[in-house]
Amino acid sequence: MPKPLSPEQIAAIRSVPLGTMPNKVGIVLAMTSTRQADIVEARGLSASQVSNANTGKGVTTVDTAREIAAFFVCDIELLFPGAEESAAEADERLERERREAERRSGEDRRAKDVA
Repeated sequence: MPKPLSPEQIAAIRSVPLGTMPNKVGIVLAMTSTRQADIVEARGLSASQVSNANTGKGVTTVDTAREIAAFFVCDIELLFPGAEESAAEADERLERERREAERRSGEDRRAKDVA
């Protein structure tokens, strides 16, 4: 059964800096008095998937992150803020690469016009 976070809990989780934690799953588990087994039973994940997400050991897949977020009825980015930053950084990098490719393409066209 899902365990929706209250607006107050969401605000409190957002205010906690990530620091050296791999994500905020452990904070949410403690704040809501939720056992990892509760998520396993409710969302059909393995114990190791939930444990790895909590500890940051191994790789937490997007699907696992979605299932954990769905259990707490919240956005993935609330629990895994590093993922949001990585996606934003990737978007910025792709945009820079696109602009650079357009710039080079324009220079190539101008060089052909001059020749």
